[in-house]
Formats: sequence, C-alpha cells, structure tokens
Amino acid sequence: RDEPAAANRTGAAMRAAVIARCRGAAPLAARSARDDGCRFVSSLPNDACELIATVGESEQAASDMFRRFVRRARAAEPSLNAYVDLAKEEEEDGPTGPVTGLLGGVPLGAKASFCVEGTVSDACSDVLDRYRPPYTATAPARLLESGCRLVGKHNQDEFAMGAANLYSAAGPAVNPHSPGLLDARHKAILTPGGSSGGSAAAVAAGSCLVALGSDTGGSVRLPAAYCGVVG
Repeated sequence: RDEPAAANRTGAAMRAAVIARCRGAAPLAARSARDDGCRFVSSLPNDACELIATVGESEQAASDMFRRFVRRARAAEPSLNAYVDLAKEEEEDGPTGPVTGLLGGVPLGAKASFCVEGTVSDACSDVLDRYRPPYTATAPARLLESGCRLVGKHNQDEFAMGAANLYSAAGPAVNPHSPGLLDARHKAILTPGGSSGGSAAAVAAGSCLVALGSDTGGSVRLPAAYCGVVG
C-alpha cells in the first residue's frame, strides 16, 4: 500500500473540507473588534477562517498574502514595537509547493520565549541576548506543520514576568488602540498588557492573524482584554 499517497489524499480532502466550511462561515467578531478605534485597519483578512476561504488551495495567493502581512508588520513596527524578529526579505514568498495543512497559509506570530529554529528566541532578556535555537519547540512546530507561516517573534516581558510588557530588553510594546497613535493631539500611549503583549498587539493591528503566547497568571488573558482580541 502506498501510505504516503494515501496520507496526501486524506490531507487534501481535509483541507478541502476546511476551505468549504470557512467559505460558508459568517464573519467572526474579530473584524468589529479591530475596526473599533485602531489606525491599522486594512483590506487584509481579519481572521484565519476568512484567509483560508480567500486563499483556498492556491500557493500563489497564499504567498502573496504572506508577503502583505510581513510588509504590514514592518510598517507598523516603528509605532508598536510588537516584534523582536521578522521574516527576512527572501522569506516573504513563504514556503514553496501547494498549500497544505488545515491551517495552510495562516500568518502566525510567536512569543519570543518559544524556541523556533533560527529565530530570535531570547524571552526578551539580555541574558540570552538574541539567542537563535537549532530546534523548534513542540507547540510552534505543530502549528507550522499544520501549514501556518511564521511572520515573526513577538515582544514580551522578560522571561514572561510582567503584566504590561514594560520589562523587556527590546523595550515596551504599544497597544495599537492608543489615543496617541490615533490622534496627534493626544500623547497617551497604552500598554498592550503582559506578558504576551507583543502577541496581542500584533493580532489587534492585523500584522498576523494568530499568535502563540503563554499564560500562567493572566499573560494571555490580560493582553487579549487590553487589545480587544480573543485569547
């Protein structure tokens, strides 16, 4: 029996089922949450289901979409400081080959405390000083195996110890809903919460659609609440 071929057929069928379901789904609440007082609203998909429905099985569409999210992240960085590492120019086309996996083509961000091979994984601490591991941790590996594409690594409180993303070797992250970003007459800059502040800020600003954070005492729940996203 040709097991790889059978697995490929099963994977393709599952992907087709996900696409069909996403194309029949109602828009998620994330759109209205992000459209409410955030300067970074764009025409890009606002949630993973919408992106999957848009991309379908087209590798060209997935690569173009990934490139747009990377550029969006770079454009927002001077204001938000949500990322400590971003996909390089030569990586903007994303992986080659057909779109595969249940989450194929979905732009992903990951907290800097998660090891992803070759990316900055220093937990935003000078102790690790932009450490780039030779391996990928289980949680991000499973998301990447499901077809997600890594836009970059996110700012956080050092070693995930904090509630406002102020204590980071990369400097504080900024909530994209800050009045100071929306109107030059205001100077107020709001915290995105912590310790997974960069992850929540990136999702709220639309520079990635899903983000991998961590939570012991509110490190995902606080940033999600502060930035108006689900977490």
